[in-house]
Amino acid sequence: MLSCKDLSHKLSESCDRKLSLTEKISVRMHLMICGACRIMEKQMKIIRALSHQTGEQSNQELPSLPNDSRTRILGKLKENIKK
Repeated sequence: MLSCKDLSHKLSESCDRKLSLTEKISVRMHLMICGACRIMEKQMKIIRALSHQTGEQSNQELPSLPNDSRTRILGKLKENIKK
């Protein structure tokens, strides 16, 4: 049976590739008896969902700064570089 450490690796791997049937069974068996790992699995699913959501939002066009704001910011940056 998988250790908690091995399970966390398998859950992480499952983000990048499909687990084999044997791996899936091992993961499910461990999750049936380990409450801490069930919580970790839920947290990983939440993080994965949020990261996908953030990725979708970043594909949308972002508002640009007005030219005067951009010029002012660049000026301040240049002042700080000289110091």
